[in-house]
Amino acid sequence: MTTDVVIIIAMESERIHLDTLLPGWEVIDHPVWQTRKHGCIVTITCGVGLINAAAATEYAISTFQPQLVLNYGCAGAHVRDIYPGDVVIGQTVVHHGRMIFSPNGDIVPLGFGFTVPGDDEKSRQVKSDAALVERAHAGASSVAIPDWPRELHVEGQPERAPEVRIGTVSSGDIWLQHPELIDAGHGRTESLCEDMEAVAVGQIAAMHRLPFLTVKDISNSEFHEATVFDSDADALPTAQVGLRAAIVIAGLLTDLGYS
Repeated sequence: MTTDVVIIIAMESERIHLDTLLPGWEVIDHPVWQTRKHGCIVTITCGVGLINAAAATEYAISTFQPQLVLNYGCAGAHVRDIYPGDVVIGQTVVHHGRMIFSPNGDIVPLGFGFTVPGDDEKSRQVKSDAALVERAHAGASSVAIPDWPRELHVEGQPERAPEVRIGTVSSGDIWLQHPELIDAGHGRTESLCEDMEAVAVGQIAAMHRLPFLTVKDISNSEFHEATVFDSDADALPTAQVGLRAAIVIAGLLTDLGYS
């Protein structure tokens, strides 16, 4: 089975926004991965984390042989002037847990690379396809990205429309909440936000030499308000996570002629 586009999404709460924006999905039965097809587009809901994302991406590529690989979902801010509701188009993705703790206690960032078949040198980051970055950013100005609900504003959040930025997304099986640790991570990677999947999706796509893009919307900023993990409630507002990134992705798919 072949298709043109595969989209790797961590959570169902993120995927349902694309289901609504592009109605008419067919469920493909699979014992592990939640797989849906819409014309020449396939989505895989992989679950949270790098291992899930990498395994799902390899499955998607080997099964559907796509022409490009996309990822979208929610993320946490790594700089203070990015707020919930803003969107980051990932120009570069890095693994913020890929580091060496040296004998003297120093952290050497991105100390371990990966090899793309046919390349002599190891890669230490994944670059999104430049043309996709440009088209997604241009298209974001022509779609309606809703404001973050006023009742969900974090402390000090300005009254403004969502901003769309281009920059680095860092990924890891880590949720940074301490502002000093977030600052240190940003200092090592120049990251604008963090998630738990993008670099894994991008690395597998790179190893298959497929164009890749990730789009993230900001669901939380630990600088302004610490996320509370409560077993009786969702840590993040489920109706909002991934919504704005899905809108940008849907616009890109339309621009590319896939929807």
